[in-house]
Amino acid sequence: MIYVALIWKASRQVKKDVFQESVLNHLVNDKTNFPSFTIIIPAYNEELLIYQTVMSFIKLNYSNFEVIVVDDGSTDKTMDVLKEKFCLVASNEEPINKIGRKSCHSVQVSKTFKNLKVLGQDNGRKGSAINQGVAFAKNDWVCVVDADTIPEVDALYKMALYILNHPNYHGIGCSLRIANGAEIKDFSISTGKLPKNHISNFQIIEYIRSFFGGRIGWDAFRATLLLSGAFSAIRKDLILEVGGFSTTSIVEDLNFCMKCYRARGRSLNFKIYPEPLAWTQAPLDYRSLAAQRLRWQRGLIDSVWRFRGLFLNPKIGRVGFIHFPYLIYGMIIEPFIEVYSFFVMVYSYLYGFISTEQLLVLTGFTLFLVVLINISALSIEENYFSRQKSLKSRFRIIFYSVFEIIYYHQLLTLLNIYATFTTFGFKPKWGYMKRNKF
Repeated sequence: MIYVALIWKASRQVKKDVFQESVLNHLVNDKTNFPSFTIIIPAYNEELLIYQTVMSFIKLNYSNFEVIVVDDGSTDKTMDVLKEKFCLVASNEEPINKIGRKSCHSVQVSKTFKNLKVLGQDNGRKGSAINQGVAFAKNDWVCVVDADTIPEVDALYKMALYILNHPNYHGIGCSLRIANGAEIKDFSISTGKLPKNHISNFQIIEYIRSFFGGRIGWDAFRATLLLSGAFSAIRKDLILEVGGFSTTSIVEDLNFCMKCYRARGRSLNFKIYPEPLAWTQAPLDYRSLAAQRLRWQRGLIDSVWRFRGLFLNPKIGRVGFIHFPYLIYGMIIEPFIEVYSFFVMVYSYLYGFISTEQLLVLTGFTLFLVVLINISALSIEENYFSRQKSLKSRFRIIFYSVFEIIYYHQLLTLLNIYATFTTFGFKPKWGYMKRNKF
């Protein structure tokens, strides 16, 4: 029922935000007051994707921004690709912001693109690489992105409009799309074509539901707790104030947001931009999916424990009273309840406590509710932001939304339970992730 409420609030919020953006877009004529951005791309062993990713950001339809790539001690040819493709030369630039970071052993700038800088450091995880980029950031807003992210060409422009309309916000996230199977033309996504493998399609449904039924819904309740590390904009002064990103957390985005709430309390304002502004490559096989979800769940539990002082804390406001408790229940406890409920229902049926008709009614109602949530989230995406142009693709999405609960959701539930049991005493690590060229 929580998801039903979030879906309802999300639908109203999206309609309101889309209308405000259309009005503001017609009213804004003077672009000299638009905010400046520093895009930081941490990269570790991303030789297959780094050129496409960097070019997609360089070609953004915006004027006042810089791109900083931080090579986090890659052991493949990531740095070689960057040197070859962007004509890098050594620079004597020094960091301009004080922040905890590793030693930077190389600073290079591009002879081809004046707003591109590449930094090199020993491996220290994504949070450490972001801090390195922040130390060299010249602009007021920092865009933190993943090395497998492809933005929409007008992503920064729309983000800037949102900042102008909400000058009191400290950070803005956005919805994300799955890039698997999408067609790329001139370093940007041209068509949101569905991938051929089942695991990617299930993730598309999951992302649509989690963003349009989850994060935008929480944003409508003014209880945004997470800005995705795949693409989000944060005020640089806030990053410096809280001491940057954690260098030990394996979910540095959630850890950072919780750190900000602990520092600023209810005065902190995070916002979710409703339109998907970027595409990200989702896990391509089951091994990569398992590694990602185990990392997410273990990192979530670690962050909840580290920042347990946010729980029901009146100084945090709705985040502390609503969203933080939901993380504990919905993400940590609920998987166990689901498995327990399944065995109770099977036991009750086998020993005659419920009839076949009652079993079918209970199962049917559960499936109906989940499919209703999926279809509702899909309808929001379809009405306002759809990139699926073919009727066949739309029917395939609906098909996968029906069967996602039967198979894919159960797989994630078991992974979450395993991760929860093995969190403490487990050495945090990023895990295996298969990559393909876009």
